[in-house]
Amino acid sequence: MKKFGRFLVLCIVASSLTLVGCGAKKANKEHEEAKKACSHAVKVLKKDPATKKLISNLPKDQRASLTRKIQQKFESSCRAACRKNPKTTKCVMKAKRVKSLERCIK
Repeated sequence: MKKFGRFLVLCIVASSLTLVGCGAKKANKEHEEAKKACSHAVKVLKKDPATKKLISNLPKDQRASLTRKIQQKFESSCRAACRKNPKTTKCVMKAKRVKSLERCIK
């Protein structure tokens, strides 16, 4: 499990942000912006060499399903965090590297 550390840390941090008061419905515009930002975040993660290496270390028969599950969890947590705080959305959209994403989510 140590190999998935970086990816899982992002998921856990984003999940913890969602627990801190994200209950009310927001405008559709904010929802769409959050969706775009988090799609961008997933693209940044996929391009990261460390992430590629982690994915290549997964068992071939489980690689696709595990990658998809982790990606869905990350996107969901990211969207919730972005809907809660518009500044997070802007930061995530500007991020070019994983370290930038980590700073946005923390």
